[in-house]
Amino acid sequence: MFDVIGKPTQLITGKDKVTGSAVFVRDIVLPHMLYARTLLSPYAHARIISIDTSEAMKVPGVIDVITGKDIPGNERAIGSGGDMAVLTTDRVRYIGDEIAAVIAVDEKTAEEGVAKIKVEYEQLPVYSTIESGLNPEVPIHPQLDDLYVVTGDVEKGLKEADYVLEDTYTTPTIEHCPSDTDSVVASFDGSTFTVYTNTQVPYWDRMMMARIFHIPQSKVRIIVPCNGSPAGGRNVYRLVYIGAACAWKVRRPVKMVRNREEQFAATAIRDSYKFNVRFGIKKDGTLTAMDCYTYCDSGGYIGWAYALGQAQGHLFSSLYKCPNIKYAFRPVFTNNNWSTPMRSFGNEEINFAIESSMDQLAKMIHMDPVELRLKNAVEANYKTPIGWQIQGCGLKECIEKANELIHKDFEPSDDPNIVKSIGLACGVHWTGWRVGFNSFIWRTGYGSPEALYADKPDSPYITLVDGKPQWRKGFWDEAAIDNDRSSCLLIVNEEGSVVLHVSDPDLGQGTYTVMAMIAAEILGIQVSDIKVIGADTDSGIFGFGTYSSRTTFVAGRAVMDAAYKARAALAGIASEVLGEKPENLCFRKGNVFSKTDPEKTMKLADAAFRGYATRDAVLLTFKGQYDPGSIVPDKEGKGSIAEAYPFLAQAVEVEVDKETGEVRVVRVVSCHDSGRIINPSQAVGQVQGALVMGLSLATSESLIRKDGRCINPNFTNYHVMSMDKVPGVTVRFVEQIEPNGPFGAKGLGEPAVVCMPGAIANAIENAVGVRIKDLPITPSRVLGAIVRQQADKNAEKEAL
Repeated sequence: MFDVIGKPTQLITGKDKVTGSAVFVRDIVLPHMLYARTLLSPYAHARIISIDTSEAMKVPGVIDVITGKDIPGNERAIGSGGDMAVLTTDRVRYIGDEIAAVIAVDEKTAEEGVAKIKVEYEQLPVYSTIESGLNPEVPIHPQLDDLYVVTGDVEKGLKEADYVLEDTYTTPTIEHCPSDTDSVVASFDGSTFTVYTNTQVPYWDRMMMARIFHIPQSKVRIIVPCNGSPAGGRNVYRLVYIGAACAWKVRRPVKMVRNREEQFAATAIRDSYKFNVRFGIKKDGTLTAMDCYTYCDSGGYIGWAYALGQAQGHLFSSLYKCPNIKYAFRPVFTNNNWSTPMRSFGNEEINFAIESSMDQLAKMIHMDPVELRLKNAVEANYKTPIGWQIQGCGLKECIEKANELIHKDFEPSDDPNIVKSIGLACGVHWTGWRVGFNSFIWRTGYGSPEALYADKPDSPYITLVDGKPQWRKGFWDEAAIDNDRSSCLLIVNEEGSVVLHVSDPDLGQGTYTVMAMIAAEILGIQVSDIKVIGADTDSGIFGFGTYSSRTTFVAGRAVMDAAYKARAALAGIASEVLGEKPENLCFRKGNVFSKTDPEKTMKLADAAFRGYATRDAVLLTFKGQYDPGSIVPDKEGKGSIAEAYPFLAQAVEVEVDKETGEVRVVRVVSCHDSGRIINPSQAVGQVQGALVMGLSLATSESLIRKDGRCINPNFTNYHVMSMDKVPGVTVRFVEQIEPNGPFGAKGLGEPAVVCMPGAIANAIENAVGVRIKDLPITPSRVLGAIVRQQADKNAEKEAL
């Protein structure tokens, strides 16, 4: 059916990476380049009384020192809530909060300069847990309102239930652990910034930099070289703005590269959560109510916490059919690192609560947990109560296939101390995300004209009407940005090769290869005929970035738009030569030929040359763009936030040692409905990588804190799963064609992370009868649960 789509294809960036010739930000060296390091707060919560940089300036080789007071738009510069400064000036809110930067001739000298900065602090009470953050004596920020996603009547649904399950689940804070740490090389020539950085969202960074330095966006250029899988950690990227501020101050290129401990200490993290859930169910397995109240440790700044809460509310409401759903979310400020997305964007955490509960509900009504899921699973052409319009959906097929494959060849353990069993969990994600970012914060850093006027009464964005501040006429009428667009520029050269500029960065997952494959299929050429130029904000295109499993779907549709325009132009040229109608021409293997007369054929290269060589030449440069038909959620949180939704089911076989509590995952089956698979080899690799990340998050990873200080800020003490513990993995794709996707494709990069905690917890209970409700699932937690279970049994016997 296809020449390129669906065929295993080598990553176009692969050779450079395996040979070491790929250029990452840390590899870039510019003439006259300087280096900078930041001063990190040693306290979790303190007022800054004074900052003295005089001794730092005396260190030989130190060129300059910069603080927040040196930056024009320093305050309210960063984050979806606009509550973070580039460099904090008044109060530090977590250990690692950045206060100043020293610019020097090399990194060692910059570090010496940092050590000489003297800061006088007034220490404040530290709130390092959700519980302490709920009632602070000295508030970190004003408490924010709860967020709700509601449909139906939960209390009514609980009354109608034959059984009600109430439980609590918790998940820890997690470090993203990117293979390359945060890095930036910035230069400023007195008028224009050029910034090389490993960001996920270059166009957001351009907007924020323009706001911070009070310059037009046309004076900011962001270029993204090779990127080392930030897994969501660079959606709001503080180091970019600090590096740019350093270059702005000294008018020379400045490089900043975090070391690994700084990456742990200074950067945003995956939040910790506490989920209080209630589920109502009938004896026949019909869900009558789903209720969840979530507490989120958003850290010292709001970061992405509200957006994560909204996302979790939608996920909670859209995996199973239920008429009565309520999800409430409370972000809690603490003196921990601030929140940002991480691969799956809150999905793994809420899925752990949902899928653990589904197995418990199945036990309550004596139903097979697979049967319970199949009974309640959403289906194709179904609109969820929260507003998701699901079109392609292979969820039930994924559940059945995963269940079948995991039971195949299963054999019980011969060791009396080792119990083997099986667990399953399923999930849903999105492809793109029209969340409706606050447009006022986006443009000004403030959510209301009153707040902006209080700080900046002379702001050009506001006007006074009857003495009351309002947004100026024509500024913008809506609080939500209704956009999830990507675009591209496709140029056909005169010998038939193609240059493709894309707007969204490749983070290592193979975006550029998929984009080239889509264009190659439409134009009838080889992937090797296409040169992909990565994200560069001076390219004349725009994209919202690489996150939320959106690039294959959204950017892929943009490439389709441009490629079909190019094909139409080339068909118009070829039709004159071949004497055939344009719509009757085919493009394959570098040729253009008639569908009905194989003698009418010519090389695509010849058609392209004619486009350049004749007086009436067609300009073979084409812009493509796509904005999905998704809907910004309304005030009740309802709306179809994406145009397509991938589904999955994952099953695990585990061995549990009853004497030690050690859990070994022996096998994993991961079945996915991600629409048509464009590059099978790449897709399998994506699932394997995400799955291992999910296993690691489920069983070993957790940032350990004491009074706000991380005590395991390195890979010696922060336990990422090692390759010797990776189980056997079987990947299967249920290719339910997505009507709106490029060649029927949906997103794939995040879903495989999602179900591991729930599947493993379910398998453990099936093995030894204990339910683990707190992540990570460590041997000590499992053994403790086994010991408590045995103690309860002994107490029951004694009572008899």
